[in-house]
Amino acid sequence: MLESNLLIYGGVALLLFIMLLMVIHHIKKYLYVKKLQSPRNFSQKVQNGYMKLKNLLLYKSNKDELKKAIQNIGHYKIDGRYVGGYNKQTIEFDSLSFVLDYFYEVLNYVESNGETFILNFNNRVKRQEFEEKLQLSLGELSNNIKFPLEYLSLEEDTFLEKKEILEYQKILLNHNIQMAFIDDNSDSYNIILHNKNRASEVSKAVSLIGLKYHKDLKFYPIFE
Repeated sequence: MLESNLLIYGGVALLLFIMLLMVIHHIKKYLYVKKLQSPRNFSQKVQNGYMKLKNLLLYKSNKDELKKAIQNIGHYKIDGRYVGGYNKQTIEFDSLSFVLDYFYEVLNYVESNGETFILNFNNRVKRQEFEEKLQLSLGELSNNIKFPLEYLSLEEDTFLEKKEILEYQKILLNHNIQMAFIDDNSDSYNIILHNKNRASEVSKAVSLIGLKYHKDLKFYPIFE
């Protein structure tokens, strides 16, 4: 009788142990899938935002190559590097680091290829550089626009004052062009140009890439 009971208890214990192993296996599988899906899904969302911007902004760039570059950045960033932080002790996804790294790689691509998808300037940009990039970005649209260097006695190689950017913005608005800003919480100007009637669409696209859209410089930390 005792031996029979021991066999039953042993069988029950073995069954419970097997069930526990199965539960642990499913939990690990769930966490692993979540770990992989989080960056993959987020990357796709960010990529979709850039694709929408690609079709909404006014700029001079090779759109096919830009599309490939945006896709490639997203593809190699879903390898788990943004999961769990440096110590990898959790499965939390560091979306902010992902967003900023993605953005800066897009900027690097644009700058290294002489394109104008997003215009990035530091806070000590010279007037001539600023104006020339605006004209390059607008292409033929700039032919009918008179910029300050054309009608004001300004030194081309002097640094552009922050408030003067608003003058360019007003000029462009007179031609139905909105100069807007992508806020990456830095002291750089990330300028985008678009039809002023599409501001809502552009704002939504910038939100998808994980950053903020502004029509003015009040958000800028050192704007005077």
